[in-house]
Amino acid sequence: MKQITTFVGIDAHKKDLFVAMLSGQAATPVTWQLANEPTAVRRLVRKLEREASGPVHVFYEAGPCGTHCSGRWRRTGSRATSSPLP
Repeated sequence: MKQITTFVGIDAHKKDLFVAMLSGQAATPVTWQLANEPTAVRRLVRKLEREASGPVHVFYEAGPCGTHCSGRWRRTGSRATSSPLP
């Protein structure tokens, strides 16, 4: 199977996460919204790791909500890389 890089952007708010995912050569990202809570973040990580055939790069806002989300992401043990956006 070909290794396809998946890019995920997360706009974190106090109650919700707005997610956009772009895989391979897709021109339009897939978007959805989920609750900003630990179980939802764990489900998101499992979904991305299950559906991605290659590396996953996650980007989030550098503010307090994004930083909090990043901590939850790291605690899942995900193999995806995550970076703040300036």
